[in-house]
Amino acid sequence: MTKDQMKKLFSSNIFLLSSRAKAEDNIEEFYREEMERGANVLFAPDFHICASNMEPLTQTVKAAGETAFSACVIRPPEGGLSLYGGDYQYKEYYEEIKQQATLCYEAGVSFLLLGGFSNLTEAKLAVFAAKEACPLPLCVGLRFNDEIKLAGGIDAAMAILTLQTLGVSAVGVLETENADDALEALSQMKEFTSVPLFALPNVSEFMTPEDYADYMAEYINCKCAMVGTFNGDARYTAAISKALWQTEPFLPDFHEVHAITGPGGILFYDFKNQTVSENKLLLEIEIEDEKTVVSVIDKLIKAKTPPVCFNSKDLDALVAAVQLYPGRPAVRSDEYGEIAAKENGALVLPEGV
Repeated sequence: MTKDQMKKLFSSNIFLLSSRAKAEDNIEEFYREEMERGANVLFAPDFHICASNMEPLTQTVKAAGETAFSACVIRPPEGGLSLYGGDYQYKEYYEEIKQQATLCYEAGVSFLLLGGFSNLTEAKLAVFAAKEACPLPLCVGLRFNDEIKLAGGIDAAMAILTLQTLGVSAVGVLETENADDALEALSQMKEFTSVPLFALPNVSEFMTPEDYADYMAEYINCKCAMVGTFNGDARYTAAISKALWQTEPFLPDFHEVHAITGPGGILFYDFKNQTVSENKLLLEIEIEDEKTVVSVIDKLIKAKTPPVCFNSKDLDALVAAVQLYPGRPAVRSDEYGEIAAKENGALVLPEGV
């Protein structure tokens, strides 16, 4: 399935993701039963993808056949990114995601769910790595805390304004603690989104399938085109399917939002590159070479600075800064730098603006 095909499908359908099979299940039989309950996307068992553990994924793809779509979650590598106190340097993190995306593509899945990211830098790196690995549509699932924030105070509006510039097919919540937190995050994102949203929150043991199904109308009004639960079972699939009967999607009109974001807020521009938001603070940062990028980004994260504009004619340094910055930065550069910046989601500002 291509990105254009997925966009067309989202425009006329609401996808219901299946519950996930467990290791002890007969996977093909489990997913056939999920399709009978109304699931049209088979959500492969959650596991760390490696060449020696592909059987659950290949069985999911086989079960989907020509009747349903198959999706696999690529989760944040355990240990996390060093910028946030983790074990991975950013190039190692990038390569880990790239390897997993390649394996999923070779297994034949319909699209990838890059899921469960609690900071924006790791989500961005996952998108860039997966795009390099394969042409599959990409959906990005964020895991917000109980304040509806990602690491560094990034809120849902900042997240959607950043991620939708990267060429993804959908953005949403995955593993957020409960249905209400998911709804709050979606409510913030729907105001600015130019891509469809989705909801795959956790549900507690006290929320019945029927109680959760009552959220479907509100999720769809928040421009969701894909719904399910991350930890629910077959009863939830059936209840959601019943709630979605003859429901039409309510989607963005795929407009472009001209803005840059960062830990310190959002800066909106008109299409003549004039600021139109109350916030007009822009921090200009000169990037000299790639060796300095990580330390610069680390300082920006800790200081929660206003949105930034990176100035650099070093192409490798500029791309690294744009990819690692927890938001959508602006860029000033030469012609080659501007092309690379746009390809990586940055907003190009001419001199004098």
